[in-house]
Amino acid sequence: MRYSRIGILPIALLLASGCMPTRNAEILEARLRQQEDQVTELQSQLSEAQSEYQVSRREADALRTQLTNLGEPTLLPEQAGALYSVTGIELSKLLTGSIDRDNRQGDELLSVVILPHDEQGALVKIGGSIELELLDLAQPEDDRRIGHWSFDAEETCEQWHHGLISSGFVFQLPWQQKPESPQLLIHARLTTSDGRQFETSRQITVTLPDETAVSTQTTSP
Repeated sequence: MRYSRIGILPIALLLASGCMPTRNAEILEARLRQQEDQVTELQSQLSEAQSEYQVSRREADALRTQLTNLGEPTLLPEQAGALYSVTGIELSKLLTGSIDRDNRQGDELLSVVILPHDEQGALVKIGGSIELELLDLAQPEDDRRIGHWSFDAEETCEQWHHGLISSGFVFQLPWQQKPESPQLLIHARLTTSDGRQFETSRQITVTLPDETAVSTQTTSP
């Protein structure tokens, strides 16, 4: 076991010069031996953990091979890493809302960007099915849901986008029922391949069409 010369050399010099009491020298030597024992124990634990990890990897590879031979779908190691690292989802603050594309008063599209993330908040690309629900909380309880969309794992995968501003699952959806209130609630649910569910909600503000302008355009010759 090697020790830093910076820490040991002054002690050795003091011992050699006789400037340090014998009792203090014995205490320092005992501490050094204790630290050496601790380092040795930690190295042993690390080696044991590495061995167990390698065994687990080989067992996982063997099980994956067996499932493949049986015709069962399996996850690649990198896919499994993403699957088990995700801890939640968020709706992008900047890109979740409504869109006006026809330059007329009122928005006509719902924009939703879902961000799966790990414990540190880093984005994780993961497969699964997604369900979206749009609620108008100003309406009676039985009439609050004005939109509902479901996407299976294949459809969800096609919606993954990686860009400079934001990355995640991107959806742009026309209204299923035009909102009557400017304040809406969007609820998102991601169900992973192992059956776990992650949910989140965000309130959004939309621009409603100008009913007076619509009425004028409809009645004009």
